[in-house]
Amino acid sequence: MSRDYEDDPLTNEAIEAAVMLTIELRSRRQLASIEELATEAVDATFRTCVMGTAGTNVPERPAHSALIAEVGRRAHKRIAISTTMAAPDNPADIASEQSFPASDPPACIWR
Repeated sequence: MSRDYEDDPLTNEAIEAAVMLTIELRSRRQLASIEELATEAVDATFRTCVMGTAGTNVPERPAHSALIAEVGRRAHKRIAISTTMAAPDNPADIASEQSFPASDPPACIWR
């Protein structure tokens, strides 16, 4: 991702803050697209004087679109991972989780 200014706020911590905001917004608005939520999060997290946004007289910079894409990609990945881990849909996996740990281990008979 290219940087337009040397002193701009494009740090990994700021990007992570935008990702977390995107995930938080997603929990409130399930029907909104990740791109829409990432755009909102980027606009809220980063200064518009650096990035430029639609609806202002400041021209939109290529970094703005790239940043939205990166925040959306990271948020989508985390949401997919948390959804997969939170809801096992295989009945055998569910039964296995409910029965673990078993009260008695299997007997081993060495003859």
